Amino acid sequence: AAVIHLTPDATDEQRHNAEIIGKNAKRESAQLTFGEALACEGKNQFGAALVLYKAALLLDPELSDAVASIDRMKNELEALGMLEKAQIEMRNESFDEADLLLKDAYELSQLSRAEISELMMQASKMKGEKHYREARDLEVMGKKSEALAAFEAIAKNWPDGLEDEAARIVGLKIDVESAKEQWAAAEKAEADGDLPKALEHYRSAERFYAEWRDGEVHIERLRKAIAAKAAEA
Repeated sequence: AAVIHLTPDATDEQRHNAEIIGKNAKRESAQLTFGEALACEGKNQFGAALVLYKAALLLDPELSDAVASIDRMKNELEALGMLEKAQIEMRNESFDEADLLLKDAYELSQLSRAEISELMMQASKMKGEKHYREARDLEVMGKKSEALAAFEAIAKNWPDGLEDEAARIVGLKIDVESAKEQWAAAEKAEADGDLPKALEHYRSAERFYAEWRDGEVHIERLRKAIAAKAAEA
């Protein structure tokens, strides 16, 4: 109380100098805080960098670089949120949704594009592997035409190869084309009245591609017809 009472009032010049010193001190603190924010940004610690950029701007409202940096960190944090959502979609095998999130994140981010690109490649491969499993399921079920189309789609999307789809395409093409040839030969033999020959061709078509047409119906029909002729003879 005595000090306050005895201290003389500051002059205008003293107050002005004090204001200048205070502003300079705040600017210096703002620059130090801005430097800490840059260091956090360099370590991909975007949340911490955002807080520090805001603190620097509070210390020095004229620090225009902090304004741009705050917007940049907000974009990076939003992009990271999209990455997390994309990874969840990938685990759920919702690859179309994941692709959209990753594309949006790539457009928004400037600092995480390498990570986003790597995740895009990972999502693409996981999608390809899913399609490969589906194609194999069709092949196992005997749906060779559908399996062939599925494997050909994979080969188109993965020209350098994903799994062994190239070899499977060759094998399936042979079976499908052979079945078609045998079926055509069976129909011609039957039209010519050569039922035993037609029966053999139908059996061959069935061996190549059992699920393609109702081959067993024709085989049974011809067996009966041949047996009836033999009985008459």
